[in-house]
Amino acid sequence: MNYVGQTNSEGQRHGQGTYIGRDGSEYVGQWHNDKRHGHGVETYGADQQYSGEWLDGKYHGQGTRTYGPGLSYVGGWQAGEKHGQGSELYAHGLQYVGEWQAGLYHGQGKRTLDKGLSYIGEWQAGKYHGNGTETYPHGLRYSGQWQAGLYHGHGMRTYAYGLHYTGEWQAGQRCGQGTETLSHGSKFSGEWQHDQRNGFGTYSYWNGSVYAGMWHNGNKHGAGTTTLPDGGSYSGEWLDGKRVS
Repeated sequence: MNYVGQTNSEGQRHGQGTYIGRDGSEYVGQWHNDKRHGHGVETYGADQQYSGEWLDGKYHGQGTRTYGPGLSYVGGWQAGEKHGQGSELYAHGLQYVGEWQAGLYHGQGKRTLDKGLSYIGEWQAGKYHGNGTETYPHGLRYSGQWQAGLYHGHGMRTYAYGLHYTGEWQAGQRCGQGTETLSHGSKFSGEWQHDQRNGFGTYSYWNGSVYAGMWHNGNKHGAGTTTLPDGGSYSGEWLDGKRVS
């Protein structure tokens, strides 16, 4: 260890000074009662450095931390953790810009990943939580409420081939009231459970026919009525998608 700089009456590092640690790290900056305190720059290796404010030996305030090629953070710190507003840049252009708490994404923020995947909205403890929009490759997206990283509450999910769902979600699955619209114009509106049509619902076919009745695990199941385009109708019982009476 080697220190060159100012000290206090007790021989502690205090004021401006340079310290070189056993591991080869180097700190140049301010000290207070033997702790890094104020503004300083610490270099940990060829590609790792922190430049910014310190409090009682920890990153605290505004600072920039580089972790290696392509990975860096610029923003607020509290007691050594990323905290407040900050931006983290990863390799290949991936990044997060927004709020932090205790080292985790927390509050409002935007994360951009590769292949067109991005999320903008609210976070809690590093997970999507609250209102937000996630955009997937090829224009697919979900916009709505989240809980602990999963679709939860009300939201709209756009799938491939023009399919989209608007309604309620629970723990990442369609659950409650919702409407699913298919690319060819057919539409289901009704109850969902475990990501499938379950309960009462109405299915409007592209040709004008309408089925209103009970569903189970995605199939017509129970009592239902089908109304034809010409006004005719028939009612009966269904079992696993097949009419039985």
